[in-house]
Amino acid sequence: MIARQLISKCIHARSAVNFHPFQDGHQLFIQIPQPNLDYLHHSMLDLLHQNRSFQALEIVKKQIREVGVTHVDEISTALATKACSGDPKLGCQIHGFALTSGLDSFLSVSNSLMNMYSKAGQIDRAMAIFEKLTNPDIVSWNTLLSGINNSNDALTFACRMNHIGITFDAVTYTSALAHCADCEEFLFGIQLHSLVLKTGMQSECFIANALITLYSKWERIVDAEKVFDEMPMKDLVSWNAMLSGYSQEGSYGEQACTGRLEGDEGLMRRIPGRGGNGIGIPVLQSLLGNCKVYGDFEVGEVLLKMEPTKSGSYVLLSNLYAEMGEWDEVARIRKSMKERNVKKVVGLSWVDVCDVGGYSSTHVFSSNDMSHPRMMEIYWMVGVLGVEIRFLKG
Repeated sequence: MIARQLISKCIHARSAVNFHPFQDGHQLFIQIPQPNLDYLHHSMLDLLHQNRSFQALEIVKKQIREVGVTHVDEISTALATKACSGDPKLGCQIHGFALTSGLDSFLSVSNSLMNMYSKAGQIDRAMAIFEKLTNPDIVSWNTLLSGINNSNDALTFACRMNHIGITFDAVTYTSALAHCADCEEFLFGIQLHSLVLKTGMQSECFIANALITLYSKWERIVDAEKVFDEMPMKDLVSWNAMLSGYSQEGSYGEQACTGRLEGDEGLMRRIPGRGGNGIGIPVLQSLLGNCKVYGDFEVGEVLLKMEPTKSGSYVLLSNLYAEMGEWDEVARIRKSMKERNVKKVVGLSWVDVCDVGGYSSTHVFSSNDMSHPRMMEIYWMVGVLGVEIRFLKG
């Protein structure tokens, strides 16, 4: 939200200086004797996109040190504030600079400051900045609405927006609906859904996902299904929200979900996975726990067909059959793994070990691991602890 506002202001700067998109902004900047604002903006944006906030702040300091504060504008300040998100101590320093330089009068700077304080959990400071704004835009309102942690307070703020005639956008609806789900404000959620329909924004994926989550939490799975079915485009969040709703609905949820998936692997393959390609297998694996309750493992069997070389679905389904006492099925799955040469990935654990001198190291190990150099001492101590536990249990 804040980033889009800042990036739009930097479009001209990026085109004017003809940067290569993959250049290292930090290295590029420090090599220029007296970089202008176009270079500063571009370098900071590149570093923020790479999650290198510290370097982004460093080049602002370099600009101030070598050229002076007059060569730091509102875009640089807003970007520097964004780099401080989650660190109110650094953010307060940028805030102080904005106040003394007068750059806080720019809306982009104020919005970025509110975003920074909200992420740091200091909503009172964000609200104080907001109340001083003479003409807040929708980004200002949404920044505060999204940053308020208490759902009742957030919905009160949303009512204030509606009362004074602020036109809600997709971000506003999504945030407000999320708060409705958290505090079970059923009627307010229904009113928001009505407004979404009136404004024709029901096709927005973010809004539809929030509505599905909302109805699922209220155990109104049929309404959630209606929203889901009417979505022109669905992403992984859409499927996760719907599947989560089914998992809360007992036998109806399991049957409805199986009815959507069984016999239609084409449909299952349209559930997006990470990267946007192929099925989101972890999404479907989450169904197996609910299938176990009703002794229906059809989803799991389809998963085996779709991932015949991956061990995860085999192990999960085998464990579920074992819990149900279906040992013939367990044997069948293990035989299938052997025939297809599917190897179970060894589960690893790790522990931080600190010696007397204060030096710490991390040791990674698996079940029956004998590789640690002090293995004999470790197993001896485990034995001692086992004896003490049995003694304490009497």
